[in-house]
Amino acid sequence: MISFETFSPRSIPSPRRLPAGSPASENGMKPMRVDLGPASGSAAMDAGDGDAIVILDIDGAELSDRSVITALVTEIYGHAREGRIVVVARRAPALATACAEVGLAVSVAERATEETARGADVVFADHVRLKGAIVVTPPPLRGRKLRVAVAGLGRIGEGVALRLAGENSDYLLCGALVREPFKERPALAVDQLTNDLTAFFATRPDIVIDALPDWQAGRALIVAALDRGVSVVTANKQAIAGRIVELAARAERAGAAFCFSAAVGGGAPFVETAARARRSGAVRSLEAVVNGTVNFILTSLEKGEAFEEAVKAAQAAGFAEPDPSADLTGADARAKISILSFAAFGEEIAPDAIRVEALDAESAARMTSEGGCWKQIARLERAADGAFRASVGFERRDRDPLFADARFEANALRMALEDGRIFECRGKGAGRKPTVESILGDLGSIRRKRPPASRAVDAPVAAIAVSA
Repeated sequence: MISFETFSPRSIPSPRRLPAGSPASENGMKPMRVDLGPASGSAAMDAGDGDAIVILDIDGAELSDRSVITALVTEIYGHAREGRIVVVARRAPALATACAEVGLAVSVAERATEETARGADVVFADHVRLKGAIVVTPPPLRGRKLRVAVAGLGRIGEGVALRLAGENSDYLLCGALVREPFKERPALAVDQLTNDLTAFFATRPDIVIDALPDWQAGRALIVAALDRGVSVVTANKQAIAGRIVELAARAERAGAAFCFSAAVGGGAPFVETAARARRSGAVRSLEAVVNGTVNFILTSLEKGEAFEEAVKAAQAAGFAEPDPSADLTGADARAKISILSFAAFGEEIAPDAIRVEALDAESAARMTSEGGCWKQIARLERAADGAFRASVGFERRDRDPLFADARFEANALRMALEDGRIFECRGKGAGRKPTVESILGDLGSIRRKRPPASRAVDAPVAAIAVSA
């Protein structure tokens, strides 16, 4: 995004948002925001890295075609999560609304300047005058389509599979691992539906997407894929927490990619923000709202809902599972802060070493009686002796705009470097659309960085229990 050596969140003006009633303004949720400080004071812009402004050339694009809009949103999201601002040189209401739906911060202006772009992920303007901006055309198909197999067809897995099965020039949905392969799925066209892992890998995927709800099955799947040289994209936080160093080493040995952005932050690019902060300098600490379900409940409590009703509302909205215990006990937040420790420091803190405060009817009543804006804050810092200190607990953040404005399913992240610079990110942390977009963002990163290659399928694999 726009480069700053240091900044206060209050010093960054908000872009003009979409009007009330648009998907971005529902529930008071503000769209994704990524505020990134540079490694130095250089203002150079490079489309191959972050801290750039790119002009997306969509001349000739048929914006009445929903599939075209969907593909453009994925292209824009891919740039935004790596820290670039995208400028579209035309006002395109349908595309702007679709961008807002996945949590991107949208600005609409008559002229696109560095000032109107500040604080936005994507700017729609009739006139563009930006020095150093780079024109980018959405890439056509280069070579054959990448073969992608999806494990688990729950809300997230099915959402990804539907996108891959639709018209696109980059990917072929070659298989899906499910518990009930003979279940009717009229909306989904896939070459191979199976509950057998050997048959799943026999579809010769280049990439496997782990959307399994069970962490043990997910971890076994990830290991089996990486050991066979198949790249992995996972949203299964419990499967990888505390094991990322090991899994990343397996991927490197096999020449495969291992991506897990969707496991933390939903549609907010927490992993990318943490990695870029680490490249910019030594990270001192981070604090974050990492659980969209708990944040939804806390926002509902603030608005006067009873605890039990707030939990039911989160379930009805699709943010909480039928059994919300992983969210309420803090196990979900614990796993996510462990994952962020690797992205931010290159080392992992064991999940069991993280102190966690649970959310229950008693703690909810206490927060309600005290009033104010309460958040579940996950903290991680490195002590002078190099040891990590981490906790997940509840704090009032009435006067902290980054967290106070992160309402309902939103997530927010703040990282501090040793030299005082601050990196921040906020966006939709729960829900099908943002998480699916994050997974597709990882697929795009693999496609851009790694040429497709055929994978061997002759290694034996153990059985994996599938519950989706």
